[in-house]
Amino acid sequence: MRNPASSSLNWWEENWPLVNGLFLPQILPDPLFIFCGCETKFIIYWPLIRLAFDFATTYKRIEFWHTSEHTSAAFWEEVEVVAARIKNACKNENHEDFDMTFRKIKNDLDALASRANQSNRKLYDSEFLDDIPSWLRNRHSGKFRLKNKFLYIFRLSREVFYRHTFERYKLKARLVYEGVDSPPSGKERAFK
Repeated sequence: MRNPASSSLNWWEENWPLVNGLFLPQILPDPLFIFCGCETKFIIYWPLIRLAFDFATTYKRIEFWHTSEHTSAAFWEEVEVVAARIKNACKNENHEDFDMTFRKIKNDLDALASRANQSNRKLYDSEFLDDIPSWLRNRHSGKFRLKNKFLYIFRLSREVFYRHTFERYKLKARLVYEGVDSPPSGKERAFK
């Protein structure tokens, strides 16, 4: 992503989910904030994609998720709108007004970044904040990691149980492959 020139088509097809920040640690994996896809014209709109990636890796993080009055629901709704604008702009074949679009989106992202960076941030007052256990608020705690590992093992064991109970046919190897005929009787040669 640091490269000012766009990469190859193969690289893009393999890595566009990572460009959205979907599998990066401490980044919110919310599909509402996806700003590019496999159909994005990344060669033309590479500077805009780099700008959105820098914003996503800096501000679309867990520590900014509803933690102050400045990053409340209205902030995230604006981030969703800007991400949708970027996604629509990057699908457009007509790139003649790219400079104007880039400037508008850069101004919007800079305004959102300045709101998130305000130094006089207070904790967000909500009736739900007190109900959340402290080990859930602090995602670096051991209890949170243990809970996530337990949920992963539980989901995996549930999938294995379901597969062995209801979908046993998927576990068995098929004897005849599709498209390969079997002889009608044992007297004829199988392969001529």
